Amino acid sequence: MRAFIHTVGGRPFNTECATAWRGFKELGVECVPFSTDEGLASAAREDIVVAGLLVTGQALTLRGITPSSIDYPPELTDLLGRRVWECAVGEITEGDYPLFLKPLHEKELPAIVANEPNGLAAYCKMGPGYRVLCSEPVDFVSEWRVFVRYGQVAHLACYRGDRQVMPDVGIINYAIEEYKSAPAAYGLDLGVTGDGRTLLVEVNDGFALGCYGMEAVEYALFLSARWAELVGASDPFADLLPNGKPRLYPPDNFDERASLAEPLSNVEGATRGFCSVVSSVAVYSGLVQRLIEYLNASHRSVRNVWQWLAIELGLKTDAMPDNQRLMFPRAWSVRFAVDLALPDTLGSISRAWYDQTTEALTLWIPPDAVLADREGAASLLLDYAEQDASADGFQRVFALADDDESPETKLFRARDYRVVPDKDEDRLARALGARVVYGSVLEKEMGC
Repeated sequence: MRAFIHTVGGRPFNTECATAWRGFKELGVECVPFSTDEGLASAAREDIVVAGLLVTGQALTLRGITPSSIDYPPELTDLLGRRVWECAVGEITEGDYPLFLKPLHEKELPAIVANEPNGLAAYCKMGPGYRVLCSEPVDFVSEWRVFVRYGQVAHLACYRGDRQVMPDVGIINYAIEEYKSAPAAYGLDLGVTGDGRTLLVEVNDGFALGCYGMEAVEYALFLSARWAELVGASDPFADLLPNGKPRLYPPDNFDERASLAEPLSNVEGATRGFCSVVSSVAVYSGLVQRLIEYLNASHRSVRNVWQWLAIELGLKTDAMPDNQRLMFPRAWSVRFAVDLALPDTLGSISRAWYDQTTEALTLWIPPDAVLADREGAASLLLDYAEQDASADGFQRVFALADDDESPETKLFRARDYRVVPDKDEDRLARALGARVVYGSVLEKEMGC
């Protein structure tokens, strides 16, 4: 694969072209500048073309490819929070105003908010049969783009409004999980309303998406994933994480997770969080088919399923005060704290590459978690996470905590983590896909 980069006057056409050039060059991909139709036509089918939307569309047309619109995926309808419909311009009535309007086909005209028929002048010039997407307008306090590559968050950027008002992380994770028909790389646009709801603005295809401040390698990997999918080629970087590090764990198998959705939803006491965690653990552990058979054999409760997993995984359950019994199952990059009597997890540790020999951890126990011994449960969870890190060959672990006085920071200090004042918190947070600002970075040498 080569990367054909659109240039004008010997320079990259725009910021996206310049960023992709740096990223592909760092990945060892030959970058070929082009500025003419002949140059574009000289690219092989698998050679990625990086340009503006029109030129990239032209490159896809040369390959006989017309990507379909994915603005409002059916799987994410419950996140719209407003009426959305497709119609012809001539079918819009007085009762539809005010409305948000955009072309059915990508970027043919700018999206607008129209309060009256006169506001549709540019669209009316296209003729009464011109197809558009309409929706009730929503006043968003902030709007964010979540760059998703192979089911993982690659980057998060605020493109409009108050960047201090962030989207709900739970909604981000829910949207990614529910969007089963998602392309290999796409932009998930979310808006936060004045009353705190996180709603879907729209979904954008990843083949010619703006970089919005992404690091060069991250952007190149993002573009490569979607281009390879569109042209039917193998992505040479599929085994790399969004930040360019080798993948510790295989990408999630969405088909297997989907096969567990119905049987898990029938479990007595099941919640959305329960279904998500159990399916993640089952896919990671290769237990999907056996779990389906277990669930279909008889009526099951949440406790039944947790106990079955503990037995199948050979996990011990740790006794805690108030007769709580906890276990700590693992998925690819997460350890969970589970009370066998409750559906939702009591805490988790997320794990990710920071560099080739260092792992980043962040510990999270919800404030409302029902734990008689929060510190003891957190310490056990950290025990298991450090064992994972050692088993995976890490020499050091960085940990992120909210601030110097947080319970997590105190726990890390007690476990021989030391505060590192000069580490890049933003880079650590990006490694973990975190969407908050952390106040403390701590470090521990493994084996100490």
